[in-house]
Amino acid sequence: MYIGKRIKEIRTSKGLTLDALAKRLGYNTRSTVYKIENGDIKLNIEGLANMAKALEISIDELLLEDIEMLDAKEVIDKVESHNQVSD
Repeated sequence: MYIGKRIKEIRTSKGLTLDALAKRLGYNTRSTVYKIENGDIKLNIEGLANMAKALEISIDELLLEDIEMLDAKEVIDKVESHNQVSD
């Protein structure tokens, strides 16, 4: 499952509209969230963290199915790379 579909599933399961999630994320319109859910906009690590916070879940929960599809080394490399940028 791609991340946009997962975001939409979580959003709808929590009863959030596109507008409500956009507001939580600080977006002016719902179109950005719509584009994220449809795969037109890709989120970086910071964007994923913001999305998880807006959905009131952990990044692990947000990425659960996508992580299962990735090679474990690739996941570790991405996390280490993000941690070096954050330091």
